[in-house]
Amino acid sequence: MNTVRLFTIAYLPEHRSRLEPGFECLDNIANERPDWREYWAMRRFLLNEAMDEATWYGFFSPRFREKTGLSAAAVRARVDQAPAGTDLVTISPQPDIAALFVNTFAGGEAVDPGFLDTFHQCARLAGIEIDLSSRVMSLSQTVFSNYFVARPAFWRRWVAIAERIFRAAEDEPQSPLARALDHVTGYGKDARRKVFILEGVASLLIAADPTVRVHAANPFTLAWSAHFASHRDTVIDCAALKAALQVEDRPEYRRRFEYLRRQVLASLGTSSAQGPGSAATARAQGDPVVFAQLPPQAARIVSVGEGPDPLGAIYRAQHPGCQWIDIALGPLTGSRSTVDRPAADAWILGESLTQTEDPDGLLRQVAAALAPGGRVVACLPNAQHWSAHVALSTGQTARNPFTRRSILERFARNGYTVTQMIARSLPPGDEGTALAAIRALAQAGGADPDQAEQDAQALSYVVVAQLR
Repeated sequence: MNTVRLFTIAYLPEHRSRLEPGFECLDNIANERPDWREYWAMRRFLLNEAMDEATWYGFFSPRFREKTGLSAAAVRARVDQAPAGTDLVTISPQPDIAALFVNTFAGGEAVDPGFLDTFHQCARLAGIEIDLSSRVMSLSQTVFSNYFVARPAFWRRWVAIAERIFRAAEDEPQSPLARALDHVTGYGKDARRKVFILEGVASLLIAADPTVRVHAANPFTLAWSAHFASHRDTVIDCAALKAALQVEDRPEYRRRFEYLRRQVLASLGTSSAQGPGSAATARAQGDPVVFAQLPPQAARIVSVGEGPDPLGAIYRAQHPGCQWIDIALGPLTGSRSTVDRPAADAWILGESLTQTEDPDGLLRQVAAALAPGGRVVACLPNAQHWSAHVALSTGQTARNPFTRRSILERFARNGYTVTQMIARSLPPGDEGTALAAIRALAQAGGADPDQAEQDAQALSYVVVAQLR
């Protein structure tokens, strides 16, 4: 039986008073540096506390049980199952997210453009030269949210790299690297890139040092994300292909992996345009592209969707005078959807136009409640994307009436002018054959093949419109 110490990092008194059995409290209620999130408390412990060399340590956010479904006893059981000589035991949930990107760093880049370059700079600070842009890492090598348990020897290596990153951000705050680390992401309220860089340190050590011995809890038994449950078998196939690629890097395996992951991402329309954590979890985390389209100094903004929009907290933190209203898309009455209609400087429709039976009616209702000069921001999947053509050729159909042209026409007939259409695209891959076929179809139909190819590369659009 191993000795295991598991800590919950407490930000609020109730985190301390409601500790789950088997967890100790790591007090961060003062939260002097919220910009560093969990690392501030972890740093204080790892740099100042004496640790027993034979004991395993883990430091977890208050949402550990929610994210993994594991009790302290279950974590200890997984540590006891680790073979002798194991350096760390990983407990990373959301295997679907891990399976759909070659590694956690590529996933970070999809969510936060610029993440990968920043991470490479941080790796070089630690003397590690490594190209993580296409390196395949299996689910067993993937660590999310610092959800791992390790003995002091590994934690010392981890905190040594973390401290180099910390010092780079703190000692020269105006340096390009410090500014990149302090970049505000679209995740939650005021979450900085440096927090997620630190969450990649364990995966970096695994990738850079083949002698690091990892024991991974079966990731498929942990909590999945809410977005890919209907694609469970395909996600498992992607995970298996990643494992196979580590043994034999065959182009056939890579092509099949890319094809399958793109099918899953494309099936979510606008949800997958930038990968998990952007529109796929826009309501849970906030969409930075949508946020960038909001008017400055708005008096009132209305966001339509399920649950509170985290963009509200972010926007109000910068503009305290704004009244932010979250409303749900109302019940259907006949063919018309109903929503409350306070006048607003901006309406965020998210994917509501794809979820109502009467998108024209919704646009007209919003038009009646839009302040002069106000704008509408919507996220719409593109039915003309090349993957949709491929799916149609195999007999698969989807309820999606939106293309670039139909979006422009729909907004126009309801009294709007589209001022921006921001295309979101998947990273380049094996779409060349499909695009060539689309060009040929366009030529055969007398359409512009260049425009058809361009339209087929947009997975979704962020649309900004104003009343004429």
